Amino acid sequence: MLEIARLVRRYLVRDLIPPTLPPAASVPSELLQRYAGYYEGISSRHQGLNGFGRLLHVRKLTFSEKELITTTYGLVRERWLPVSGRLFRKEGESIASLALLPDAEGVALIQCRWSTLKKVPAVQVWAQSAGAALISLLVLSSLLYAPVWTFRWLRGSLRNAASLSLRVMPLVTSLLLVTFDFLIGVGFWGLITGRSVDDLFALGVPSLLSVSIWIVSLAFPAAVTASLYILYHHRHAVINRWVYWHSAAIAIALLAVTIYYACWGLIELRLWA
Repeated sequence: MLEIARLVRRYLVRDLIPPTLPPAASVPSELLQRYAGYYEGISSRHQGLNGFGRLLHVRKLTFSEKELITTTYGLVRERWLPVSGRLFRKEGESIASLALLPDAEGVALIQCRWSTLKKVPAVQVWAQSAGAALISLLVLSSLLYAPVWTFRWLRGSLRNAASLSLRVMPLVTSLLLVTFDFLIGVGFWGLITGRSVDDLFALGVPSLLSVSIWIVSLAFPAAVTASLYILYHHRHAVINRWVYWHSAAIAIALLAVTIYYACWGLIELRLWA
């Protein structure tokens, strides 16, 4: 659908003369100081995914005398030229698509294409990034460590029930988290990349994908609860303490994910409701 739309658009404008690029305007210095900094999205096209969008849709605005530079975690860099004191056009385009909006209750806002973003402290952006990176490393360590203890268990080296359960539950919980995020990515791949159109009609009714997302979103917090119970139950067990504290770190990290997902409506996520 997206490719068809592009072809139709190119056909309709094939004989049009490109407009003259407007001259660069000046931006008041107080606006440059006020709006420079980090922003995160607050107007997700699908409200149920705002918990993901606010972490992924982060931009940094850096002003110079004649241009504005936006970056996304330092990876995607775009150059904008001022059309007026508050409007900017992307380099090579004639129409302004970024606006410095008037303050809303003392909060700086910008409109970038179809998204509205709110200014946030830099420490918040980097704290969220550091937390996400730490949780990802813990989940990855559980997945990478699984073949080691599975091989030992098959050889009969792991006969202690406490030692085995403290290894199994972090793995199960990590797999559920990865599965949930993967299913969300599959369902909304077009929205995430902007390169295709998602089959939202399949997500808006009980289907294999939407029901799977719902089931996993229920199983994940249940597995986290079970992990915490096992940690408490085996707190005095005679086992390798590194294994115990590694399991504890994963359980606490995934508890934080559960709380975050619950706050943003991602637990018991029924997309057809």
